[in-house]
Amino acid sequence: MIDITLPRVHVVGMGEVGQRLAGALGRAGVATHPVTRTRGWDEARDDGDGLCLVCVREESLAGVLEALHNVSSDRLVLIQNGWIRPLLHDLPDVTRGLIWFTAKGEFFQILRPNRFSGPHATELALALAAGGLPSEAAEPALFDEFDADKMGFNCVVGLPL
Repeated sequence: MIDITLPRVHVVGMGEVGQRLAGALGRAGVATHPVTRTRGWDEARDDGDGLCLVCVREESLAGVLEALHNVSSDRLVLIQNGWIRPLLHDLPDVTRGLIWFTAKGEFFQILRPNRFSGPHATELALALAAGGLPSEAAEPALFDEFDADKMGFNCVVGLPL
């Protein structure tokens, strides 16, 4: 049995990605709390121990980061499916994740293991894998390679779909 050491996780953005990640974390025994457009924000900001797993589209990310500006960057986990590097210059301790699954309603397919880097990468990868979503932690330099690979994939395959 894997010992999951994650604190509470506030899942910001309960679309397809947020729901899938929250479900996997829940199956691994991690307490998750949804943050939607209209609820959950105060709890996420005020929970000094919990993580904020941000699962919003790139065009919404700047607004979400502004809404979470009082949350220390080491409590943020930015799940991305696109290019967010320009938004990261003031977030040195953020954990980043690259998703590698396709989900549209009932359709769900894992393409590769999800990749994480940063302070909570290992514990997130272990929890998600225990909950049924293959995931791995990567050192920052290797994560940068995965990031470039994902951007290439998105340009050729992902985004046109």
